[in-house]
Amino acid sequence: MRDSASLPSVMLEAVRRLIPCLFCTYNQVSHLTGALVAAYHPPEWQAPMESIMPRMAPHIGSHPVYRNVHDNGDGSPHSVSDFASEEEWSVTPFATALETIGVRDSLIFCLHTSRQELIFIALNRGERSFSEDEREIAAHLRPHLTAAFENAAAFTEAQALALLSARAIEQSPQGVALVDLAQPALRVPWCAAPGRSADAASASSS
Repeated sequence: MRDSASLPSVMLEAVRRLIPCLFCTYNQVSHLTGALVAAYHPPEWQAPMESIMPRMAPHIGSHPVYRNVHDNGDGSPHSVSDFASEEEWSVTPFATALETIGVRDSLIFCLHTSRQELIFIALNRGERSFSEDEREIAAHLRPHLTAAFENAAAFTEAQALALLSARAIEQSPQGVALVDLAQPALRVPWCAAPGRSADAASASSS
């Protein structure tokens, strides 16, 4: 079981192995602030992408694939070329920025959408060459990756709750016993809370 922090790199490596591309990204966009957090595979693409991100991030709402998700609720795999001709795409802030690092088309599909955020994977190539077979591969992968994302989110939340519970127990002056009704009762010595003597504790409990 992976947590939310370690899942993206594993996910991206698997996707790129099945659908070859220059690099792929795991992206989390806040609808409220417009902030974007991303993971990259291979990781050496992080620096080039982050260098051009300020030119693209303010316009994320006008990206044709993002707009399709927002307007139609369609998170299935789509490439930029599904919505814009090369001429139309070439004048967008995305194209002018991405072309500086050799990217001319992206295949994008969503893992999670809500009022608060959008999480998607983007595969990037230097030419418009994503095939229908590759789109179908992405479509078959999507529900499995979505399930992995949801499991990781639940696992991360459970870890956080377990940590909070453990800290609460450690700081509590009360004792906690786990009892299995199928087993004989286990007598647990009473432990005094910090600052109280065992005699005082015994007296107060009697």
